[in-house]
Amino acid sequence: MQGIGSGTVAPGGTIFGSVSGTDRRVDSGSDDVDGSLSLGAGFGDAATGIGVQASLNVTSVEDRDFGDSGYLSLKFGHRFGDPDLNLHAAIGFDNIAAWGDASDNSIETTVALTTFGYLGGAWGKPYMVTLGVGSDARDGDPGLIAGFGLGLTEYLGASISYSGDYSNIGLGVKVPGAKGVSVALTCNDVFDEEDSRRATLSVSFALKNAFGLGG
Repeated sequence: MQGIGSGTVAPGGTIFGSVSGTDRRVDSGSDDVDGSLSLGAGFGDAATGIGVQASLNVTSVEDRDFGDSGYLSLKFGHRFGDPDLNLHAAIGFDNIAAWGDASDNSIETTVALTTFGYLGGAWGKPYMVTLGVGSDARDGDPGLIAGFGLGLTEYLGASISYSGDYSNIGLGVKVPGAKGVSVALTCNDVFDEEDSRRATLSVSFALKNAFGLGG
């Protein structure tokens, strides 16, 4: 689901990371190319208790100022009912212990519910639906976030989301032969509602049972 958070957390024992590049730095008002990176891990078991996801986010990876801005994120989640229900809830906190330019931002809180299913029954296309509220989603005020993702093929998925101020569309591809590796292309603010339309390309990975804490 590109453009918003979700009600899920990484399974315990999973490490994950991503590198993203964008053609526009919205925070600075410039059209310079820039990027970001994230590295994190999952702990606990959301199916039987509380799952925890922690990540370190670096918000600028330009050569001249690499790592000079970033923050920590924490997310706590739980799966309700049996696996067939597939209802997940999570609360996340961003901009914890922020440094550099990110220190100007207050801690942001997101509460979200996510469910999974199949269009057309068990043999149909898998889908993902998220609905939630972000404390700074709408011009610094609380706002609704929502999204819908659909698996088109074994390797290709698409999503559309609303992040409080604008809409996003995205395509995600699982890299064949590279377990846990995916590439995503997102158009943020696709209708240019906030004069911030931009393209973001991300490469991410997830490695399960990386350090023996799987639930």
